[in-house]
Amino acid sequence: ANPADHYGLVISDHGASWPGVGPDETSGEDTLDLGEIRQGIADGLDEAGVEQLDLLGFDACLMASYEVASTLQPVAHRLVASSELEPGHGWDYGSLQAAAEGASVDELGSAIVEGFLAQSEDEGGTDEKYKVKIEAKFSVGTYDIVVLSAKDSTGLDGWLKATKYKIPDGAEPLLRPYVEQGTQFFV
Repeated sequence: ANPADHYGLVISDHGASWPGVGPDETSGEDTLDLGEIRQGIADGLDEAGVEQLDLLGFDACLMASYEVASTLQPVAHRLVASSELEPGHGWDYGSLQAAAEGASVDELGSAIVEGFLAQSEDEGGTDEKYKVKIEAKFSVGTYDIVVLSAKDSTGLDGWLKATKYKIPDGAEPLLRPYVEQGTQFFV
């Protein structure tokens, strides 16, 4: 056997925080709950003779919560996850090349986050005419989701109408306080 210097695991699927991750379409949408994830990782570590993972990553929505971190702390030194919804493109797995190039575990974690942010920026874009920024695009089942931010409520109202979203006339004043607060819009 050739033991590695460091061990990591990335779990990629739909996440739901404390209820778990990975609904199985062939088994009534059953998910791996946190206890099952912890036990499965612990069993694998025991079999491999490894005490803990150096890094556990979730390329899944909502998995950076206290419940997830505290439940999985016994099996992993570090957790890389998102507390928010992740765009459909998920992580940039090219960032894992940092591990092959000798990055420390902390440097790898940073590379994963930086790769994700760069990819999210590339997937987004700004419509200068309307001053609307597409923060993320992704699909959930048959729905195409766009996360927007805007600098101007009139521009947001115009962008939504120009891109064929059904928004009632007179909505702009209702959007204004949210735009002024820096709210992102999920459409």
